[in-house]
Formats: sequence, C-alpha cells, structure tokens
Amino acid sequence: MRNILARLVGKLALDRKILECLSSHLSLTEEAIRIVRNFVNECSTRSELCDKIGDVVYKVKCLEVKGDDLMKEAWALIIKSGTLHPISIPLLSTLMNKLDDMLDTVNVLTLEIERYLALPENHCKVWSSLASYLNTTLQLCEEAVRTLRSSIAESMKLDDLTNNITKVNNIEHDVDVLKNKILLELSRKANEITCHELLHVRMIVQLVDNLADSAQDLANMLLTLYTMLPGS
Repeated sequence: MRNILARLVGKLALDRKILECLSSHLSLTEEAIRIVRNFVNECSTRSELCDKIGDVVYKVKCLEVKGDDLMKEAWALIIKSGTLHPISIPLLSTLMNKLDDMLDTVNVLTLEIERYLALPENHCKVWSSLASYLNTTLQLCEEAVRTLRSSIAESMKLDDLTNNITKVNNIEHDVDVLKNKILLELSRKANEITCHELLHVRMIVQLVDNLADSAQDLANMLLTLYTMLPGS
C-alpha cells in the first residue's frame, strides 16, 4: 500500500506541492516544541530563564508565521488546481486547520511561559515542578508529531500506520495522566502559591494538553483518510 500523501495525490488529483506544505508544517511544529523543551532543560537559574525567554518567543513566532505562509501557499495551490475531487476540500480543510492549531498552540504556550516568568520571583514557587512537567510532556508531544510526520512521509502498510496512530493515542493518554498529576500537586500547595501563579501554571498545563489532544485528533484523522479513500 502507498502512503497517505501518495493516495491523496492519486485519488484526489492533488498537486504534490500541496502535500509537501502539509508535511513541512509538521516539521515546523516539531522544531517549535524542541525549542521550548531545550529552553526548559538548558536554563538552570531564574535569571537565565528571564534572559532567554524572549528569544524563545521570537523563534517560535517566526516558525508560526512560516506555518501560516505554508497554509496560504497550500490553499493557493488548491484554488489554482481546479481538479480536486469533491470530497477533498472539506477533508483538507479540517486537516489543515488541525495542523495550524498545533503550531498556534506552541506559540501561545511560549507566550504564557513568558507571562509566568514575568511574575515576581516569590510568585514562581512551583517552577521546578512545572519545568519537570514541561520537559516530560513536551518530549512526548515532540515524539507524537515526529510519528505523525513519519506516517505521512514514509510508505507503510495499514498495520504499520495503525501502530503509529495507537502510539500517538497512547502519548495523549500519558500527557493527560501527567496533567492530572501536576494539577493535583497544585491543589495540595494551595496555601503556598498565589492565585496569579495558579492561573498561569494551569494555563500552561492546559496548553500542553491541548497540543497532545490535537496530535491525537490529527492521528485519527489520518487513519480515517487512509481507510476511506478509494483503493484502500
């Protein structure tokens, strides 16, 4: 069996450049996640965190802009093609929106981390726990995106694709478990932290969870596309 992109090209009369845009977009998301995770791992002091977060925000924003440009390029190619199968446009629209959501979420995550680090030092008492959470969960999310990208870019049989989708679903479950664990820890420390810190940490945790959820949605969407197209 050919991969998903080959099927879409053959069955939906898509320009391969459109599909290359979608694959490249996943690469941008993977890079953005890696930038944030490296920042969390490499900065050992609060001063270093505050000094470097602006650069992280800038780099991820640049990737998000590149992602928007890729989506615009893909839509321009879709409009110009004039040969699309009737079912292809809604399928592609949903797929592209989900891709865009993932990269946008990483961008918003960096902004929320910046806001958290802007709090007075005595309002950042749980950074150590949050950094550990981010390191683990972002590593999982990066793996999920890499798995999605390989599912698109490589030729594989349906069984292999199903295994990849299962892997992404399992990653989403693991991130969900870690989310509940750190939120429980926050509740236990309610007397030690401020409302401002609680709000920022909860938002950061939720954004990572949203990222994992989007990866899961995209994985299940790819499997649906693979199995529903003619010739599956």
